Amino acid sequence: MTVGLKRFKQIMDAYGADPTRWPEAERAEAEALLATSSDARQMRDEAELLDAWLDAATTPDVSELTSRRILKQAPGSTRMLSWGSGAGWAAAAAAGVVLGLSLGNQFQLSSQADDGLEQAMTWSVDEAEYFG
Repeated sequence: MTVGLKRFKQIMDAYGADPTRWPEAERAEAEALLATSSDARQMRDEAELLDAWLDAATTPDVSELTSRRILKQAPGSTRMLSWGSGAGWAAAAAAGVVLGLSLGNQFQLSSQADDGLEQAMTWSVDEAEYFG
């Protein structure tokens, strides 16, 4: 991939002016373009200004109350699946169906095994009486 001015602008917008943050596969070509193009140097200079501005920015102190208010208003950010929601009831119903089917199959298999054992025991008693 050849790095032209359009791609160089994308690199500046995404990674900033520091070449060590640029994609390794395109770094050499981007640096070569920077050495030969005044437009590329101007883009890099603008990116340096933005980088410096961002580096100088401080993180504001936010109170715990403000943090809770923001998180409360964010859609789905901190809320877990609540049972009062439709999704909560659907999950509970699905779990009940799965549990019911698996228990039903267990009881059916157990009943079939009991019937087989009873029949086997009956045959052995009948044969003992017959051959006696």
